[in-house]
Amino acid sequence: MKAKRNILLLISTTLVAPSFLIAASCQKKNSSDTNKNEESYNLRLTELIENISSIEDKNIKEQFNSSALSIIQSKDSTPILESLNKIELLLKDIKKAIENNNKSETEVRPQLTPIPAPQSSMKPEPKPQPQPEPKPQHQPRSQDIPAGKENTFKWGHWNILKYHGDGSQDKKTKRIALLSEKEKFDILGLTEVFNPDNVKNIVDEMNKLSSSNMYSYIASKNEKGDKFSKGSAEAVAIIYNNKKFEPIKFNNDQIGYSYKDKFDDNLGDKSAQYARPPYGIQFKYKLNQDKKMTFVFDHFDGPGWKKKYLGEKPIDKIGSFEYREGKQLWKALDRFDELGGNAGNVFFAGDTNIKLGKEHLVFDWLDKYNRNSGYKSVFEDNKKYSSSLNMTGGFANPYDKMFYKSNFKLTNSFVFDIYKVVKDDEYVNLFKKHDVEIDNEKAIRHQSILSDHTYTVAEFEIQ
Repeated sequence: MKAKRNILLLISTTLVAPSFLIAASCQKKNSSDTNKNEESYNLRLTELIENISSIEDKNIKEQFNSSALSIIQSKDSTPILESLNKIELLLKDIKKAIENNNKSETEVRPQLTPIPAPQSSMKPEPKPQPQPEPKPQHQPRSQDIPAGKENTFKWGHWNILKYHGDGSQDKKTKRIALLSEKEKFDILGLTEVFNPDNVKNIVDEMNKLSSSNMYSYIASKNEKGDKFSKGSAEAVAIIYNNKKFEPIKFNNDQIGYSYKDKFDDNLGDKSAQYARPPYGIQFKYKLNQDKKMTFVFDHFDGPGWKKKYLGEKPIDKIGSFEYREGKQLWKALDRFDELGGNAGNVFFAGDTNIKLGKEHLVFDWLDKYNRNSGYKSVFEDNKKYSSSLNMTGGFANPYDKMFYKSNFKLTNSFVFDIYKVVKDDEYVNLFKKHDVEIDNEKAIRHQSILSDHTYTVAEFEIQ
């Protein structure tokens, strides 16, 4: 209790933010092992205390101090998301208090949104809901989100080739983090992940490079279709900017969903499945919280018809498994939309292994092929949008697709020229600075160096 009393004293000093965090950390020493919600909790707690310290009225400050302390005292016995919600409510009240105090020093003390706690002296209102009335648009700090970027987001996908993230891939991890952080992705899906736990290494590097804790991630387990071999199993990881996006539960009460449904492929298999199930997460946009978006990523079955023992066969020079996965995709995406309460704003990106010139056969359900499904394609089926690397340098096929169903405005899109890491001075010097330079173009595609795919990018303005 003595340490907790010290918190109240520290809040009233000019050292409030760092001292408070030191005190709070005493309650849980293994901060380095905290998950993404713990990181969000610590960041929002820091902002909370900084706001309290700016209040001039001592009585009001003391009341907010008590509420903040109650959040900390109940943290170990309260779900982390509930604690985060309490902090958000308190921040809202503090901002009102500051505004009222600026208007007049004689105004009455503001009524706080009740936060359950043993020490609370406020009169409780009947059963406060975890999701109160819609919150006003949050105005981010300028150092978190650049001016003019509040209503935009950058979405990307990258097949990172057999990523397991152990010691033999330390430099690969650093390279992925350098490029991803430099690109300033808000949502980045990673496929061909063999050890999803080690995606944390990439995220940690990104946070170090950005001198922030703005990047978090969620990953699926290593998964495969029932009929496929154990070696087919892979994971999907989704890295997100936690200043802009917050994962929310689907209506099945789960955060994240893998599409493992069986379907009739109209090729003779009435219980077909994806070789690796598409994985997606619904997010709310924290800067405009009535906006929800679902991002889905996948790595289709490998190109060709190598799995004849499972009944795979050629269809117009592409394998029947990737063919049927592409045909089924719009139904899979609609399933994600259904789980998200039909909120719309569904985004898919992935390595489809559909060769140049075959998109119209497989993805004939896209709007551009006059099917009125509501789904649009970011890129044309054109050689200039090729994303897989060939063996001798250059690009081979536009395997990596990006589709979306949304009224948001597409403002920019491109396939990154990954050969810049050995040809462009800006990237060469960046890699040299971090002691991860690459010798030549052919080395890029090696699994211990980088990848045999580059990443794709799309930017949107929220309407």
